[in-house]
Amino acid sequence: MAPPLQSLDHLILFLPLDPTTTLPHIPTSLLSSFTLTPGGHHADGATSNTLILLADGCYIELISFCNPSLVEHHWWGPDPNFTGWKDWCLTNALPANENQGLVAGSYADPIRGGRQRPDGVKVEWDVTFPHGENGGQRSRGRLPFFCHDITPREVRVPIDEEKTTHVCGALGVKELSVIVDGFDLMPDTWQELTKIVGENETIDGSLGFSLGRVKSVESVDFGGAELVLKYPGNEVERKLVAKTGFWFGDVVLFGKAGPGKAKGTKERLDAAEGEDGVGGLWIEYTTGDQAVRRVLVLMGYSPRSPFHACLHDTPLRQLLQNRDKGTECNEHVETVTREVGHGSASFESIAASSDQTTSEIKCSGGLPRCNYCEKTDKPCVYERPRRDRLATAKDRNQALVSVLKELSLRVSDDDKRRIEHVLQDSDEEVESPASMSSSSRASAAQLYQQHSRLRTFASSSSHVPFASETSPTSDQSPLPRLDGIVPEESCDEEGGVTENYDVVEAGFLGQISEVQWLQSLRSRVQAVENVFVGPVDVSTSLSHPISPAFATSPTPVSASPAPHVALTNYYLDDDGIELTDCGNPFELPPEPTADILFHCFGRTVQAPFPLLPATLQGQLKQYYKLVRDGQAIHCPERWFALVNLVFAIGAKFSHLVQADWRAEELDHVVYLSRAFQLLNMNDTILVLSTPDLSTTQAAGLFAIYYMTVGHVNRAWVMVGIAMRSAFSLGLHIRDGDFSIPSLQDQSMVRTWWSLHALESLLSSITGRPSIIPNENITTPLPSAIPEVQIQDTTTSTDTRFLDADANLNLLTQQVISDLYTQRRSSPSWDYIQQTIVSLVGDLDKWAVDCIPQFYQEPWNPTPGQQREVFMLKLQYYRLKILTTRPSLRRIERCYEAGNDEFNSLDQSVADMCIQAAQDVASLLAAEPNPTSLYEKGPWWCIVHNIMQSIAVLMNAIACAGNFYDPNKKSATAVRQLISWLRGLRETNNVAARAYQVVYSIVKTSDPNVWVDIADIFPNEMTMVVQQPASSTFDAKYMPWPGKQPSSDALFRYELDNFGNLHFHLL
Repeated sequence: MAPPLQSLDHLILFLPLDPTTTLPHIPTSLLSSFTLTPGGHHADGATSNTLILLADGCYIELISFCNPSLVEHHWWGPDPNFTGWKDWCLTNALPANENQGLVAGSYADPIRGGRQRPDGVKVEWDVTFPHGENGGQRSRGRLPFFCHDITPREVRVPIDEEKTTHVCGALGVKELSVIVDGFDLMPDTWQELTKIVGENETIDGSLGFSLGRVKSVESVDFGGAELVLKYPGNEVERKLVAKTGFWFGDVVLFGKAGPGKAKGTKERLDAAEGEDGVGGLWIEYTTGDQAVRRVLVLMGYSPRSPFHACLHDTPLRQLLQNRDKGTECNEHVETVTREVGHGSASFESIAASSDQTTSEIKCSGGLPRCNYCEKTDKPCVYERPRRDRLATAKDRNQALVSVLKELSLRVSDDDKRRIEHVLQDSDEEVESPASMSSSSRASAAQLYQQHSRLRTFASSSSHVPFASETSPTSDQSPLPRLDGIVPEESCDEEGGVTENYDVVEAGFLGQISEVQWLQSLRSRVQAVENVFVGPVDVSTSLSHPISPAFATSPTPVSASPAPHVALTNYYLDDDGIELTDCGNPFELPPEPTADILFHCFGRTVQAPFPLLPATLQGQLKQYYKLVRDGQAIHCPERWFALVNLVFAIGAKFSHLVQADWRAEELDHVVYLSRAFQLLNMNDTILVLSTPDLSTTQAAGLFAIYYMTVGHVNRAWVMVGIAMRSAFSLGLHIRDGDFSIPSLQDQSMVRTWWSLHALESLLSSITGRPSIIPNENITTPLPSAIPEVQIQDTTTSTDTRFLDADANLNLLTQQVISDLYTQRRSSPSWDYIQQTIVSLVGDLDKWAVDCIPQFYQEPWNPTPGQQREVFMLKLQYYRLKILTTRPSLRRIERCYEAGNDEFNSLDQSVADMCIQAAQDVASLLAAEPNPTSLYEKGPWWCIVHNIMQSIAVLMNAIACAGNFYDPNKKSATAVRQLISWLRGLRETNNVAARAYQVVYSIVKTSDPNVWVDIADIFPNEMTMVVQQPASSTFDAKYMPWPGKQPSSDALFRYELDNFGNLHFHLL
């Protein structure tokens, strides 16, 4: 039985690994000659790839080993450093089992492979490997392997014109060579290839086997690819086969001869040696295509340019389909060129020849010259209309921008900065559809429809992604806007933009915010247009009365964001803060109250944010001792301000844990009002005064207080003031002044890193960029400054914890800058992938270095160390989610669009994101215990940690077809986290609103999405979507008299040049 026609499916070319991307390092010779299609990481974790697609249906798979431990037993092993042609694959029309019957004895049984795309399309194939150990490792390259498609091949290898258009003009494979040494190996190889391919012929002393093509290529005057089998003919070839007895390489492509390339010539594309050599890659120019090139040039099209919408116009498409049909094509070229280059008589914008523009002679529009120029023997140059020239200029500008963006990923840092500088100065900015904003407020359904229309988002090369994967791991399209949230403006009924003060009050929340993630989820799963909410009795679950605004008749809540606060925003900036008349601002509470409030702050807040001067607690004790002794005292206003801010934060903590000793509900507002008055903030002292260390620390404490009450926008503003003040004091640099006392030096260093930690936390909550790049910080880590022990203080922090926290905050800023900061020049998705992999590696290295009990057992920490480690773990998971979230969002976008424009690396990274969110739930107790969590965790932002994990897990559940979760771990984790929100909302207004945000999403969505978590909520008919916070002040809440006469001073307090506090008894 004659063998079937074997067609060349693809070739395997091994390249060195790029350690920064864990993808193949592409040599310059290939970068300059081919259009590369991004690939990814194979599911086995052993290899990664990039692709070169050819018009004849074959493709070259550029592969690298990315896990050395898997190389030895891999079928393309055992050499992890091998570079060059490694293997080749055939395909035919037979089913895999029938094909295996023809090659039985030499090949193993077929192995089924496949996957399912998000749109439900199954992709299946069979591969057949040569017999032998480790998948026929010893025969790879000498004999082919087979790939048989179960589903149509175009499902696995979608070929389009953009990917197969190359600078070098390559169209397909013309020839490949296998050199075999040894009198035994050559006959065996010849027999196997004859059994597989069939008849062969002798060509110049070599054996030639003819292979078919997957796709036909017009204008090619020869058959399929030629496989050349030969003995080594020179010393070079003998060296090539010395190690294994055979060698595969010298691949010859065929292509169309462009300008300067003569038909029939052959040239080498790779180098003979060095890093640009890949084992022989040649191109032979077999035909020309000048007519087509002429049209493409007129259209401003370059072979590598992705801006080729013009190629989809009917005349050009017909031209490309008929470009090699002789006279018919030439006539069509003239027609198309006239329409494209000059305009047509059917258009009003006919451009006359430049020689006729000064006369009244009518231009005939003929080619190559008009009638007048032909008769007068003058050159004929048509000037295109201004509108056409402008369109062409824009296309060319966009093409150049695209090329520069692509090149910026491969050049040195200096050249990259030059490219970015040029792009920033460009007047024409290439916008992706996903970055366009809505100009009017629409309903949620309208926004969702608009969002759906924008799902064919563009990459940095403006490629519109559809099914573009050539292998199960390949990938194509980047994701310029990681979350695809369509910004909105408030509009009146007539479409005019109106001011919305409450939205401004809440502030901008960027793509990094879980509020945006929940908004995206809500838009995707929304099922009902309106939900009617009415007043419910929340007095049993909240410690403050319901707002009068909710005591009226039922109010329709639109599916669109509320006119004042987005329905997924659970922060409380819109509630405002009403300060009170606090009477005598110098009055302090009784000593027992002050001691316990200071203790609450020192035990929970001072450890991660050591802002307070080390001597402050001792000074406070001295203050009360003088009061007990009946001595008159006087202290500076800023000292009182710092103390009152500490009391305000401690008082807020006392209400969250419902401490038995807590005072009235709004005592923390009293303390805050006193600090506000003492700092003369109404007189803008923080803006107009000369900054010092105490006002810098006070601004930082204000930021912490605002976080504890859920006002992240105000917290962001205050930490920004504190950071600017710190800059003016030079806290961000190490100036080498060794005359500063150790205590002052310690205070300055810890103040800086505390403010930096605050800013990093708020940046990761709000999505706003850092005020200072990491490279501009030279302040040493806290452990570098000898710690000065203060006898009268009970608040101390392990410097190892402070160092770990500082390093993690630096990494947080790097993640925000690299992945979430929007710039004029958007990186490609391939670059984002590489960045994510690198950042995840840095984060995991940090965990190994700073949280040894992750990997080392046993470990017996003290209670203080347990608390520090608990907070570090929460921060680790929070940052792991932020780092890996873009890949999860990419899969969500593909799920929405119904395509599979993601690869195995995206899937793996998204699984990391989901696992990190599940780990947050595992870190919390199974049964909610708010007091315990507040005492050992970051109580000022714990709701953020919980909601961030909920947002990730609910998004994953909503895309269930893409994530394998047989045990429903995500649903279990969501249920646990929601139960924590229910427990925390008893005393925490932020948790109460967050709980209702999740409730609203679940109860107003398609019920089939949330079948595994819906029953966690009570069966309530109505639910308040926004939880109001009480901001009124009642004088009865004051725990001590508001006005008392001040005392005379018996000791003097001085502030040195560094803002440190000093007492001198009189």
